[in-house]
Amino acid sequence: MTKRHNPYKKLSVEELEELIECYFDCSLNEDDEMSLRKVIAATRYDTPAIRDAKAVMGYAAASRMTEKRPRTRHRNAWMRAIASAAATVALIIGAYTFVNQPGEDESNVCVAYVNGQRIDNKEAIMQMMKFDLLTMQNGSNTVADRIDSDFSAIRDAFHELN
Repeated sequence: MTKRHNPYKKLSVEELEELIECYFDCSLNEDDEMSLRKVIAATRYDTPAIRDAKAVMGYAAASRMTEKRPRTRHRNAWMRAIASAAATVALIIGAYTFVNQPGEDESNVCVAYVNGQRIDNKEAIMQMMKFDLLTMQNGSNTVADRIDSDFSAIRDAFHELN
């Protein structure tokens, strides 16, 4: 195994920024661009130009990754939607159980902490809970509608193939 010589290994900030300018001008060949990416990823220099290059090169790398694996991205979206729906259901069940479970001596006491403040007004807490549950239900319905729409599109595509 031979090591490739990296001509950009020891660059000054000015030289590195000059290469970054060449990168943005699209005047580097593929090997030089790959070497510059490695140097940018490992450099300890911190200038606005270097930060911009890191951001753009990172975005470009992420873009290439999604182009190579579109199924994984789609599968991850499904998994996130399912996890979101499951978390919503679990939260609703937990909140219902918590609110409807009287304590031994505190059958009528309801306490909640919102933004670090203690609230013991049962009606106010119930209103906040209703609002939060409605918000989660709307989000869950939106996810369910998207899933139904996607499955319908897949079903239609299979029917067109057959």
